Amino acid sequence: MGRLADWWNGTGPVGVPSLPGIQYGILSPYQDHGPLGSIVYSDVFGVGVAPVSRGDALSVPAVSKARGVLISLIADKPLKAYRGATELPTAEQPTFLYRTNVPGIGPFQRMLYTLDDLIFHGGSLWGVERGASGTILHAWHISKARWETDDKGRILVDKVVQDASDVIYFPAPSDGLLAIGGRTLKGAAAVERAWVGRAMNPIPAMELHQTNADSEMTEAEAKQYVKDWAAARTSEHGAIGFTPYDVELRVHGVGDAELLDKGRNAIRIDVANFFNLPASILDGSMSTASLTYSTAEGKRNEVLDYSLPYWIRPIEARLSMDDVVPQGQRIAFDFASLTGTPQTGNAPTTED
Repeated sequence: MGRLADWWNGTGPVGVPSLPGIQYGILSPYQDHGPLGSIVYSDVFGVGVAPVSRGDALSVPAVSKARGVLISLIADKPLKAYRGATELPTAEQPTFLYRTNVPGIGPFQRMLYTLDDLIFHGGSLWGVERGASGTILHAWHISKARWETDDKGRILVDKVVQDASDVIYFPAPSDGLLAIGGRTLKGAAAVERAWVGRAMNPIPAMELHQTNADSEMTEAEAKQYVKDWAAARTSEHGAIGFTPYDVELRVHGVGDAELLDKGRNAIRIDVANFFNLPASILDGSMSTASLTYSTAEGKRNEVLDYSLPYWIRPIEARLSMDDVVPQGQRIAFDFASLTGTPQTGNAPTTED
């Protein structure tokens, strides 16, 4: 097994030579796994079911908003150590909770990347460096593109099996949006394309029908005429056109703008459900009534009572285990800036 601290220091694990072109240390936390997996997946199951990437998901406005809400509420909140309901004195707080040794990456960025992994991939990983007594001295986020698990449940970083004491794995409360929300995300992309197309071409389908058989156009002339019409439709004066006496404009189908609006709103609701957030937070609602009876205070309480625990409890519970802090201690986020009172509350499930 490789020692992750050795990889962090750039020396590589014992007995494994450093490979040219491999970067040890900081990699982009948003790096996708690369195109190979998508290519193989598409070849086997068809292009229509190819997996959705994080970038694809974030191109859906509701997903970007939901992610932004969670990060703005959680990522900057300090982690603190407690014994029961009592916060430990500052001198006894684990230093890795409020500082990092990674240049340019502080606790806020570390938690931002962690939340991002939990949201999209269903799990996140930290590397740790321990002192002689096993106390964690330093903890850093490891990009999802660098780590994986094998069929024995072991964690590999850069294809090297790691000692359990060198990593902290955070399981998400779900399998990750990319795994469970692929169909919804693809539907959202289709609705977005339809909405953009509807805006560019308000008439859904047009036929330039020739009425005079005696002056029939050639195929090349017809294609050019259609091309000119299509170009004119996207010009500044695209709402006005001209047809000669022997060409009739026929419209097929009626574009339903309300249907697209309902579809876009339904996507916001679906995304809110995946994120365990109130739909009104994403500026979408199931009906006028839900907007009428929704208040700012009600939304705030719903987020604090139901949405945040869904995302923060897995992090708190994992950091409260005995391989992270001494027995009898627990780690929790301090949300005093949101609640206005010290965050002591009930302890999450911990390992005794």
